Amino acid sequence: MSKYTFKRKEVVKKEVTEERIMNASATPEESTAVFVKTEVADKIKHSESNRHIEDDNSFFNPFEELNEVKKKHSSFLNLSSFIKKKDTQEVQEDEQEEIKEKVRDIYASSNISVDEIKQNLSSGKKISLSEVFSDKKSVDDKTNEDDDEPENVSEGFDLDNDTYDIESPSLDEEEDVYAISESDDDEELPIEKPIKKVKTVREVLEYKSPDDKEEFTELYRKKGQTSLLLLILSSILTLLLIYLETKTLPHPEWLTPGKFGILYLLLDLQLVFLSAVCIINPLINGAKQLFIWRPNKNSISFVSFVIAVLQIFLHLFLGKYNKEITLYSSIFAFTSLLTCLVSYIDIRREHISFRVAASSKNKYAVSSLDETSAEFEKFNEVLPEDAGIYKIGKTKFISNFFKNTAKSSPFNEMYKISLPLVLLASLVFSILTVTVGKEAGATSFINNFTLLFMMSLPLSAIFTVSLPFFFTTLKLNRRGSALIGENAIQKFADTSLISFADTDVFHEKGIKITSMKSYGKTRIDNIYLITAKVFDLVGGPLKAVFNRSVIATRKENCDDCIYEVTSNGIKAKIDSFEVLVGNKDYMSACGLTENYDDAIDRTFETQNGRIMYVAIDGEISAKFYVKYAFGRNFKAILDSFYDIGICMAINSRDPNLDTKFVTQILKDENYPIVVVKREDIPIENNDEVEDSCDSSIVSATSVANMLRSFLSADKLLHIISINTLTKYISLIFALAVVIVAFLVDGSHEKITPLFIMLYQFIWTLPVVGTSMFD
Repeated sequence: MSKYTFKRKEVVKKEVTEERIMNASATPEESTAVFVKTEVADKIKHSESNRHIEDDNSFFNPFEELNEVKKKHSSFLNLSSFIKKKDTQEVQEDEQEEIKEKVRDIYASSNISVDEIKQNLSSGKKISLSEVFSDKKSVDDKTNEDDDEPENVSEGFDLDNDTYDIESPSLDEEEDVYAISESDDDEELPIEKPIKKVKTVREVLEYKSPDDKEEFTELYRKKGQTSLLLLILSSILTLLLIYLETKTLPHPEWLTPGKFGILYLLLDLQLVFLSAVCIINPLINGAKQLFIWRPNKNSISFVSFVIAVLQIFLHLFLGKYNKEITLYSSIFAFTSLLTCLVSYIDIRREHISFRVAASSKNKYAVSSLDETSAEFEKFNEVLPEDAGIYKIGKTKFISNFFKNTAKSSPFNEMYKISLPLVLLASLVFSILTVTVGKEAGATSFINNFTLLFMMSLPLSAIFTVSLPFFFTTLKLNRRGSALIGENAIQKFADTSLISFADTDVFHEKGIKITSMKSYGKTRIDNIYLITAKVFDLVGGPLKAVFNRSVIATRKENCDDCIYEVTSNGIKAKIDSFEVLVGNKDYMSACGLTENYDDAIDRTFETQNGRIMYVAIDGEISAKFYVKYAFGRNFKAILDSFYDIGICMAINSRDPNLDTKFVTQILKDENYPIVVVKREDIPIENNDEVEDSCDSSIVSATSVANMLRSFLSADKLLHIISINTLTKYISLIFALAVVIVAFLVDGSHEKITPLFIMLYQFIWTLPVVGTSMFD
């Protein structure tokens, strides 16, 4: 007699009788997804209408049985999880068949009607019955079979089309896979170790805790040192190849083409491969991206390497003793040098950004807002489709740093145009030179193709993004900010709306309580203290202002709380008093209509001031005269945002702040800025500092510097556009130079490798200039 059961990750080994296994009331360890044995199922089939299991008076319904098990084991991996994952490594083929067979026994031996089956399969995940009942035998086909065979319950079902719901927990990717075991031992169930899930995803390096800061700092230091050594080595190899391929320089006879042509070619090839070793990782990356047609800056190095090696091998087979051999491998070596330089620059940039992201201070970060946010509703009519909407908040830790750094650059599309264009132009003009010009033969074709390719290949494209990004990172670092990864440039340059807290706009030093008037029987010091406690709960810029004067400490077990927050008022319970804080309209709405308005109040409100009323226990007790002013440089930042079309939203629970008042301070209603009133009840810790945030833009200093980072992203995008234009101009100009040389002289003998290198170097200077002096 055999038993089928799932084994949990931690199984309590104990003897379990057959009766307790079949009983749904068994303990969780004992009843974990027990399948009915074939012999028991057969007895149930031929028993009376009220079928009973031995030593148990409960009516057996397999659906109730399974539901009970599911209730007891919320994390249990049951049938549907196995069926759904039948093609994965977690479940072996033979185990799947055993599961299906036992389920057929449960359904068939219960003699439950089709309607009952449909009724019980009512919730959870959807699976097709054809997954379970793979054989489509009808009931009529079963009539002539042996009575010991269970009836097929597929009668009345379209097994290919009908889909029914079975409630089942999902399989977590990190959970162990449970095995089905079979044993002939009636006394004890065998215990098997769970089949461990085979991880198919490679572990990715990631900064997950502040404790890892020193480890990654050391990693960047070592990578920087290695990159610098490779840069030096690549410089030496470039100089050697320039010397070897420049015919006007003196050489020993064994380093010249002709008699020692094989040695000359092999030595050149060896230096090419050494140069390739210096950039082996970028070469591999460039090749991979090129083969899937997502070329990047490293693809330029790879194509240049292939062309240089191809020219050498063709000369080895076609003209190794030709005295007129002209090699252009030094151009690849120069490409390798530039790639090493860019790699060093990128490592330095990443390290600088990492230091900002790993700062021990609370940092400002951004999170995305969707179209259901209040900020989006305010600007719905003016925002473009797919608008970038972000909210600035505080966080203790920046997550997914390396993931954001490694994201594919959005600027790689330009290489899909330049590389094919250069290859096509080189091929066309090489054919023309050997068919129309003075030069003819395979050797001339090879030389002309390599010359034109190396000449027109825009090596400045290697710097197009990396160099300006590096200099921008240096400037942002001086303000304690950083952009993480090239993907962040395009992402935040396309920002349409930024939302932030009122405390980030109105600094506590810019807010002053100029005077206060008290009314009624409450003492003025108590009024001030009660109001301070209200804003200690609500937060906002007035919290720090009141705390400068008094310490609004509350007892640990006090019942102070906020009842209501509206656009123009707050209702709270402080020290057993019912407290209302808000403007005149809020007091009127609460039934407090005493009129204390006078000419002084109206004049004060026209001078960037607001009058805040405080009522205690149903009586107006005081008026506070508060003046607001923006933080330093906020107006200048707002002007810049206005120029590039970024809208701004201020989140606030302060009853004194609204859009009209902010535009009054700005003295201009054209600014795209609004105040979004928060009416949610604040939590106890209203500083709202998140434990972690996945953000590609971060500042460890202030919101003002964070906002400048958005401006830097927009400016950086313009610089990259200029550099891209420079790249295409250099490409077109190179083609023009080669065509003119061909038309004037009929050949390209005067265009030496050194000339090409100087030409490429000259066209990198505009890229350096725009990157440094933006």
